[in-house]
Amino acid sequence: MASFILTPPQAPETTRDRVLLWNAVEAAETRKNSRVAREIILALPYELPAPAREALARDMSLWLVERYNVAVDTSLHSPVAGDGHDPRNHHAHLLFTTREITKDGLGKKTRILDDREQGPQEVELIRTIWETLANDALEQAGLSHAKIDRRTLDDQGIDRIPQIHIGPEGKAASEKRREDDKDDDDEGDKDGDDEEGKSGDKSGKQGGGSGDSGPAPAPAKDKEQASQKSREVDYKTIDQGQTRAELVEEIKRVNAERSKWPELPLAEQIRTLEKEMVRLDHRVRHFENIYAKTSLPNVIKKSIVAIVRFSKELLFTRILNRESLRLSEQESQARGVRQNFRYGQSYRAGIHEQMQTMKTRLKIMEETHDHSRKYKSFVDSIEKTLAEHPAIKFTESARPKTITDLEFSIRIKLKAGLLREGIPEIFKPSKKQSA
Repeated sequence: MASFILTPPQAPETTRDRVLLWNAVEAAETRKNSRVAREIILALPYELPAPAREALARDMSLWLVERYNVAVDTSLHSPVAGDGHDPRNHHAHLLFTTREITKDGLGKKTRILDDREQGPQEVELIRTIWETLANDALEQAGLSHAKIDRRTLDDQGIDRIPQIHIGPEGKAASEKRREDDKDDDDEGDKDGDDEEGKSGDKSGKQGGGSGDSGPAPAPAKDKEQASQKSREVDYKTIDQGQTRAELVEEIKRVNAERSKWPELPLAEQIRTLEKEMVRLDHRVRHFENIYAKTSLPNVIKKSIVAIVRFSKELLFTRILNRESLRLSEQESQARGVRQNFRYGQSYRAGIHEQMQTMKTRLKIMEETHDHSRKYKSFVDSIEKTLAEHPAIKFTESARPKTITDLEFSIRIKLKAGLLREGIPEIFKPSKKQSA
């Protein structure tokens, strides 16, 4: 949609020409593994009109020029209609040099982004600046209700799995997977159709005199093709046997299941339900005391026996779920400590790990909610029956009375007097001895 190059004021005119700039960049690097450029991809707010999106990308590019004294080559892209693109996918590619731009051309390397400690801080600063510029542009356009947030969903307290981007390479891998599956199906059909004529095929091949009943060997690939293949991204392995589109659909399905529950984190909701069941446990123990100390009708006795049995059956499952949550949280904390110690960065769980955690918590949440509902209904029904029985009053146990120091002293004196009175006369001291 638009493309432009921004450079520092002192930069020569040649750095504003795309061909001359990047050829000079390539020529300045002598190592075979040199980094010749850095790229930032901006998701432009689709709510903004086209001129405002271009102005926003230009503002961000200018900030990079001023911050690092580099040349920034910016290109704005819009979604392609009818090509399976999200119509909101307006974005910009900011390609900037790894070397500073001086009045003589390319200068020294900007190492701050490569530094182990300062690099992550600079990246976070870039994200902060982009968040500020984008939200300011939205507000100026009268779209204050639309906001972007650079933080992860986890940092925002949103209990949801982020979707992943399906780029051109991911789409190509999905299409290749479908073609391979189709070829496998065709091959299987072919084998099935030729099952009865195998003997005839063999005779025909032998008559040819080649002596080779198998397919012709594939021609060997040259080194350049082999090198190119070695650099391909193995999406099938990364996505654990799924295509990228299938993985995104699974993420949507898991998020849809998650949306059935309140927005609070699942782990917090599970702990709340567990606390409620602990209170129900106390009420069940109160039923047991009534059962042991009061004569009750057989119907009530059977209900109390049943609720005690039910609470014991739930206890084992509740313990397993508590331990599962505790171990998951401990493992996450341990990974965070290791990541921070080794790389100076906070740990971010991968998509597959997040999905497994979400599935586990959804399963525990569903079980806990179901058990808590049944448990409470059972306890409430027994309490209602006991309240209707005239001989039983269901009340909370009274708190122990607090004894003051004065009352305690009087009790000790009285107890000592009783002990003295109980001593036989022969063991009491005589008046002469006491004198």
